[in-house]
Amino acid sequence: MATETVEAPPKSMFCEVDRAHLVDPDTGSYRNHIASSYPAYMNKHAIEEMEQEADTMVDSLGDGRVDPSAIEFYKRKVTKQRKRLDDIKQQTPKFTGSEMTHIKDSFIDLENQVRPALFTEKDMETGKGVDVAEEARRMSLEPTIPIDKWLAESCNVTVTEGKCTRSEAEKALIIANWHLTGGDKTYLIDNLRRKQGGSQAKPDSVSMSSIPAERYDMAFGGEAFSRLEAKLKALETRLEEKTKPKEYPEWKCEEEGCDFVGTTKNKGIHKALHVRKANIKAKELADK
Repeated sequence: MATETVEAPPKSMFCEVDRAHLVDPDTGSYRNHIASSYPAYMNKHAIEEMEQEADTMVDSLGDGRVDPSAIEFYKRKVTKQRKRLDDIKQQTPKFTGSEMTHIKDSFIDLENQVRPALFTEKDMETGKGVDVAEEARRMSLEPTIPIDKWLAESCNVTVTEGKCTRSEAEKALIIANWHLTGGDKTYLIDNLRRKQGGSQAKPDSVSMSSIPAERYDMAFGGEAFSRLEAKLKALETRLEEKTKPKEYPEWKCEEEGCDFVGTTKNKGIHKALHVRKANIKAKELADK
């Protein structure tokens, strides 16, 4: 596991704005519950949208384009929006040198733990040996990935007997990578996939991808599929295409007076019916 020892308790990578102060129905007390999967400060797209929305409302107020009855509402909303933006910026955690070293060591160690649990790139592309149900189990059903206790607690990862699920491990890698790269990189676990079976290379530095910022939400999931889930979906589609019935071209009967339209699959049977009818007619004529 991580080589650097951090004596202080884990510093959470989540902010106060990420917490929901809910009332416990059993005790009536407040629960300081982390409500989001990822810290708000990581979602650059959402922050930019909030800033743009606040600026637009301020411009509308200044230009007199707001109905008098809605002015107070706009002012309250702008104040609330700006407070949240300030809170996100001020509450973004800062780590000491020893803490950053521990995060980096834990990050590298966690990558080494996750890599063997991934199907290779070749397997994912060809579908050979890939079981979709098994992949889903590896992702989220069983805690099989050893994880550093400090990193797990800091990233709000659920741990069972020192291990977490692969999805939880991916979450920790994404959050840790944000801090290790200064928020400039998006981390995708698919980068850990070996190209094919065989010996595994052990990384001696932090993995960094160069995925554009606009694909940030894809890494975080939410309503959309993650990149891995999208690959699994594509794999399922390919498997369905391999097993679905063959499609046949359209075929029209050329017999005079017959308007049958079907496919070439029906051609042989339909022609046999015409032959049978002709034989019956010939027999009837012969019996007269």
